Amino acid sequence: MPATTNDLAEFEETYRAHVAMVQSGDLAGVMGDMLPASLPSVFEGVTVPRGPVLTAEVRAARLVGDRGVGEAVYATQTETIGLRSGWVNDGGHWKADTLENFEA
Repeated sequence: MPATTNDLAEFEETYRAHVAMVQSGDLAGVMGDMLPASLPSVFEGVTVPRGPVLTAEVRAARLVGDRGVGEAVYATQTETIGLRSGWVNDGGHWKADTLENFEA
């Protein structure tokens, strides 16, 4: 089924809230946005913020077919991390199921 404008608006709202949780250090909220079947493998080989996030910038929130793709750049005291996440709609909620780094 093709994605709609409403799907994009819903995904973007979910993704921006997710990025805000990463920045605020809300680990429970962040993990709640993950598709349970993808844990813990989604984090293998991926650099994620560890500790306080000074800034977070959403670079993209888009739909590719029926999947959401979000890109954000997080700055910590020691590094800048680009994270791209893939999301599925599980029938009512967007859940992240893939994660990879990109050059920020």
